[in-house]
Amino acid sequence: MRRSAHYGLAVCSVGLVVCLKLYFHELLGEGVPFLLFFSPILLTAIYGGRGPALLATVLSAAATNYFFIPPYFEFSLTVRDAIHMAVLLMEGVVIAEVSARRIASASEGRLQRDLLRTTLLSIGDAVVVTNAAGLVTLMNPLAESLLGYGTEEAEGKSLKTVFRLAKQGNREMAPNAVGSLANHSILLARDGKEIPIEDTTAPIRTPTGALAGAVLVFRDISKRRKAERDVRESERRLSSVLENISDGFAILDREWLYVFLNEQAAKIRGRSRDELLGTMVWREEQDAPSLQSYQNFERAVRENVSVHFEEYLSSSGRWYAVDACPTPEGLMVFMRDVSGQRQAAEELRISNERFRRLYEANLIGIVFWNSTTGVTDGNDEYFRLIGFTRKQFRERGGIRLGELTPPEYKEKERKIIEGTLANGTSSLYEKEYVHPDGTRVPVVIGLAMVGNDRHDGVSFALDITDRKMAARRFRQLADHAPVLIWISGTDSGYHFFNKPWLAFTGRTMEQEAGVGWAEGVHPEDLHRRMAIYLASFEARVKFRLEYRLRRNDGRWRWILDDGQPMYSISGEFEGFIGSCVDITDRRDSEERLRHANTALRRSNEDLGQFAYAASHDLQEPLRMVRLYSQLLAKKYKGKLDAEADEFIDFITSGATRMHTLIDDLLAFTQVVEGPAEIDAPVNAAEVLESTLASMRIARECATVTFGELPMVAVHAQHLGQLYQNLIGNAMKYKSGSSVAIHISARREGAWHVFSVKDDGMGIDPQFHHRIFGIFKRLHGQEYPGTGIGLAICSRIVERHGGRIWVDSKFGAGAEFLFTLPAGSGVEEDAAPLAAGF
Repeated sequence: MRRSAHYGLAVCSVGLVVCLKLYFHELLGEGVPFLLFFSPILLTAIYGGRGPALLATVLSAAATNYFFIPPYFEFSLTVRDAIHMAVLLMEGVVIAEVSARRIASASEGRLQRDLLRTTLLSIGDAVVVTNAAGLVTLMNPLAESLLGYGTEEAEGKSLKTVFRLAKQGNREMAPNAVGSLANHSILLARDGKEIPIEDTTAPIRTPTGALAGAVLVFRDISKRRKAERDVRESERRLSSVLENISDGFAILDREWLYVFLNEQAAKIRGRSRDELLGTMVWREEQDAPSLQSYQNFERAVRENVSVHFEEYLSSSGRWYAVDACPTPEGLMVFMRDVSGQRQAAEELRISNERFRRLYEANLIGIVFWNSTTGVTDGNDEYFRLIGFTRKQFRERGGIRLGELTPPEYKEKERKIIEGTLANGTSSLYEKEYVHPDGTRVPVVIGLAMVGNDRHDGVSFALDITDRKMAARRFRQLADHAPVLIWISGTDSGYHFFNKPWLAFTGRTMEQEAGVGWAEGVHPEDLHRRMAIYLASFEARVKFRLEYRLRRNDGRWRWILDDGQPMYSISGEFEGFIGSCVDITDRRDSEERLRHANTALRRSNEDLGQFAYAASHDLQEPLRMVRLYSQLLAKKYKGKLDAEADEFIDFITSGATRMHTLIDDLLAFTQVVEGPAEIDAPVNAAEVLESTLASMRIARECATVTFGELPMVAVHAQHLGQLYQNLIGNAMKYKSGSSVAIHISARREGAWHVFSVKDDGMGIDPQFHHRIFGIFKRLHGQEYPGTGIGLAICSRIVERHGGRIWVDSKFGAGAEFLFTLPAGSGVEEDAAPLAAGF
């Protein structure tokens, strides 16, 4: 139908031109009739295509020849007109062909566009198409849904306006120019919703390579992200479970290589997880699986079955239950420590064996019973306790519970059995068995249920006849004991006093029983005595106190009372027992000793003050003697005879020696009387350095070195005196022109052992015990000194609880050693090694 209209257009357009030419013939004249017909040919070619355009061309040529070329209204042509007609036909054909091709191309373009549009609208991803300027030209429905814009609304807008991105993590706006979009971004929809997306972009280019636009493809990956998070969370939970289970878990591949282990599995294998991963299970250096493991693992993989076995690791000495489960990739191995179960089973076996031996040993009576039927069986000791033989037991058809219990014990036993049936066990209690002949046997009983039905039980009976006899013997022994003894019951009242107590107080058992004994306690001590006793009784703890008790002659005597709780063999509290000793004479002696110590302390204080005052008073006239003897020597030395000079030297040296002796005696007194307590430990190295600096030791006379010295709990002044006296002693008795001295220390428990070693002349071992005494000198006047220095050292060390001794031989140097308490709670940083003083 549409094709016919195109041909009709060709006929009508040519007819219209003919009519117009005829109507305006006079106006147009005879010229250019062919030019008028190009218009219908072109119009028909544009709208109708090749066929209608060719028809319009033929009709135009025919109409021109018939109507407008003389002779009119007939078909005849001159040569010139024929050429014009040929040109018209040829141009018409060209126009028709060109138009046809253009129409075909346009139709093909429309078809491709429609096909592209249909494709874009039907794909599962969101698609946005832009032109070269970055303006949106097309969007599919999924893009409209994600972006929040319709196609008509977004068309012509910039891509930056419609498609907004933020970088994941910091939410900064991402660049979104065509060709530079980021993957794994956050899409900011029109309504503000954030959508994680994956996106790609591709340019659209013309045949010449120019940029004509771009196609943006993106998809919502929210569900995939959630699925990935779920998978990761699931893996994390699984890994957490595997890491926190008490069992070891490992995965092996087909090559027997570890591909996964939890920490427990690595711990079981005795190596770190990093060391084991990727290694072959059979090539471990430590605790490699046994041949049994290899055989079971091989079987699990070969037969595709799960295997279970137990494995012993000698390095840890533990048993493990191993379960191996095959997988398509290899083997899963679970390892569970069953040492406790095996030990429990072994302990149960040992316990059963011990019970069997106990049952057969007949050391105590063991009887099995049922709460309904009574006694079912027992060992020989049980039948001895009840006075029956096994034959008699079988003949009488058994024994009911409580049948052999005396009436006074029945109610107590009934309640204990009911409690045992409810709780499973009972505490120990005492009762008696009555034999058929009336004989009674005292026993202590313990009950326990066996099984889960709470009907079957076992009892243990111990014959306490000897204990009862022992109680009687105890009373006999208590009456002959050299101390006063009392016993109270569970009601806190006293019910027994031995004969020495009654003889001491001069009262009877009835008078002292209960709280009657309190009448003999001194009124000033009674409240304290009762308070301590009752508090100890309630707490079940022993006590010791002193108080005055009236003797039978009416005198008050000091008593030392020791009381402690008593318990039965079943662990029940039975009261208190106490023993009392008369300590009046001892207290009198202690009082006299305290007075003597006080007097001695005052005497020592007076002696110390006297020594200080005496030394001070002696120093003044001694200074005068020294001063004038020095002046006398300075003025008259060499002017008098030799004997006078010698007398002057005697006076000067004697005064100097007396001055030194007084100073040393004063130092010795201060050491003896001074306090041993200290405020804080001191650094032995710092004290030594200070001492050496104050001594000003000449380098040519001595070389002092020391190693690492600790913190010690002594007075810094006393430690300095130790150093000064021992170093001075070594310098005094050097064997040559100089001496080498080395000071060191080592730790032995709570003490530090110090060593001061020199290479001097040494000391003969026979004199080692003498040198620490006051005024003890081995060389007379040959060497200067007062004989007090080492005595001071000894007193200092002893004041701090240590000891001092010497290790030396004559001619081989000397090593003085002494111990001092270590500093408590102090970091003992070693002093740097020093030498060269």
